[in-house]
Amino acid sequence: MVLPIKQDVYSGFAKASGLLRPQEDSIIIEYQVKDEVLGTFNSDIKHLEIPLRYIDSVGVERKWFTWYIQFDLNQLSMIQKPLMLDENRLSFALKRNDVEKARSLKSNLMIRISEQNLRDLDDESVADDEVGSQHQGDEKTDSQKSSSRTRSGSPEEIEVKQRSGDQHSDPDSGTGGLKNMLRKNETE
Repeated sequence: MVLPIKQDVYSGFAKASGLLRPQEDSIIIEYQVKDEVLGTFNSDIKHLEIPLRYIDSVGVERKWFTWYIQFDLNQLSMIQKPLMLDENRLSFALKRNDVEKARSLKSNLMIRISEQNLRDLDDESVADDEVGSQHQGDEKTDSQKSSSRTRSGSPEEIEVKQRSGDQHSDPDSGTGGLKNMLRKNETE
């Protein structure tokens, strides 16, 4: 779908007119600047590509007697002179018979923008999950390393020591640490 567009530039002394065409993940604007005063100046055809991720919303509105298609942008660096912006809004005038085509284009673009935003969110959540699982894996290996440093001997030796009470034995009395604690509690 191709939509004819126009915009007053250079304070109304010239007009940028051209075509707006949606692509897979961007919109293409091809335009030419024409002199409105003498009618002798025509620029070369310029080409502007705006990725959908830089468009927040699309609207079709009527102001007085003219219909406009408007793009609210979240990045302005790709907009070239002489195209005019009103804050972050890029607007183009439409012919009356192209309004329905513009509304259809708006719906189509808003669906694509929403899908792009969902893909970006999915990519972010996958990246966050990967980073989180990597950190958890690092923590596990660190804890495994620290527990293996505190152990002395093989797992079988540790189990035997724990069963026999050798791990908490008192070298002076030759009895286990638990027995010593019980004796202290009894005397007190």
